[in-house]
Amino acid sequence: MKNNDNGRSMVEMLGVLAIIGVLSAGALKGYSNAMFKYKVNQSIEIYNQVIQRIIELDGQNLGADFVINSAESITQYGLMPDCNPVEYDTALADSGCQLPIGFIETDLSNYGQYLAGVLLLHFNDENSCTAFTSANWESAVPVEWGHDRYGGQNPIFGIGGNGVRYSSAQDRPSISSIAENCKQECSAGECYLQLMIREY
Repeated sequence: MKNNDNGRSMVEMLGVLAIIGVLSAGALKGYSNAMFKYKVNQSIEIYNQVIQRIIELDGQNLGADFVINSAESITQYGLMPDCNPVEYDTALADSGCQLPIGFIETDLSNYGQYLAGVLLLHFNDENSCTAFTSANWESAVPVEWGHDRYGGQNPIFGIGGNGVRYSSAQDRPSISSIAENCKQECSAGECYLQLMIREY
């Protein structure tokens, strides 16, 4: 095709547009992946802060009426001071706090001088579940959590109803070992991470 001194040919212009389209699609995918990773990391940071606050409260005699089972009480006791409430209806509570990849629900109460109950992280989807549970953060969880008051084993970590048990610090499993449960449990509508503090 003969070049036009006043401009580019139609074929050249279409080629440039095609290249721009391919580059734009790649950039959008990269941006989307980066944002998802950022949200997962942000959620892990918040979750670890919640665990640290629970550790601070654990061991204090907080009274027989002490309970954390709503967005209001999560904020009141400093687990998530900047809680964005999420309303829902489960057997444990009727509200929780928003996370970038889901929301947190608690059912904690005082048992003697210790806290008992569970911390649940409900995921938006299977990808969020897999990404979170594959991350290396479980070292923030105290080794004594999960055992009941009689020294028995309880499911300290679990996706949905699929709990992982251990009997000592030495054989404690990595939480990443249960990431494979995300697909099965999330497809069954049980897309949450259960962390047992102590038996109710």
